[in-house]
Amino acid sequence: MSIHHYRQHHVCMVVTLAELIRTKRKMSNLSQTELSRRASVAQGVISRIETGAYKEVPPADVLAGLSRVLGLSQAEMLEALGYHVLEEESPTYDETALTIARAVRDWTPRQKKLLMDYIEVVSEALDAYDPPIDDEQPITGAA
Repeated sequence: MSIHHYRQHHVCMVVTLAELIRTKRKMSNLSQTELSRRASVAQGVISRIETGAYKEVPPADVLAGLSRVLGLSQAEMLEALGYHVLEEESPTYDETALTIARAVRDWTPRQKKLLMDYIEVVSEALDAYDPPIDDEQPITGAA
């Protein structure tokens, strides 16, 4: 049964990135060496991710390569790392946007501006602490 099958049936699974990558690789009948070749990611990096020895968030090129070969979204991989990701086309994203819009619809223009300023400050602080993944980077196979 695929990981996507679990998601479709709303079964909540807490999966680490190590478990996610290892499971998808095995389900795809790929060795680490073959995954390394297809994803343009060093085999040692894949091994470290699968054993949990890779403690930081893998670089964008590594996530992109693994995503492409294993058929995982980068959002799924980031969620496995403990990040909560709202995809722009997801119902959760739409529901959140609607909730915010309804909450502020009766606010004064000044209150709305203060909220937007606050969101900008928080966003800049988050970017400084945890920069967003640059999906434009080429896949180079970081070690």
